[in-house]
Amino acid sequence: EHLPYNILICIKFVLCSLGAVAVAIQWCRGGVSWLVHVNSRILFSYYYAILIVQSASFGLLYGFEFFRFRFACWEFYFRIVLVVRTIGVAAVFASHYIMMTITIERLFSSIRPQQFEQCSSRICGLLFGSLNFEIKKSNWRCSSHSSSYSTHYQTGSRSFRK
Repeated sequence: EHLPYNILICIKFVLCSLGAVAVAIQWCRGGVSWLVHVNSRILFSYYYAILIVQSASFGLLYGFEFFRFRFACWEFYFRIVLVVRTIGVAAVFASHYIMMTITIERLFSSIRPQQFEQCSSRICGLLFGSLNFEIKKSNWRCSSHSSSYSTHYQTGSRSFRK
């Protein structure tokens, strides 16, 4: 009875899974060797890693959804599905933060190239990348999604509390 929706979810699952594999293959084959600066290479490596996490989490979410609708006996603890969805959304925002960090880094290198070359190091790139993860982690903890859904799905079953 839900065949069109099952087909749509299955296609989304396949596309997300293929996207994660394609980004991983691109990262392994091409890497970030085409970037000139060390900081840009480190930040773009973070970007590749976040894209893989994003694609894999959304693929896992659609896989959960497909099995839940296709096989009626499957029942998932809803908080796990919620965490997977939140990780995917957090990865989307983290990828935007990393692109903004690369933009600020490129702007700094254009305005003050001499100072930029003096502070160029792996430590600086790692600090920029870890700052992005810390910002995203603090945003994820303060997310309203986890608190609002946890009050409705305390038991993990299909019954809702009112």
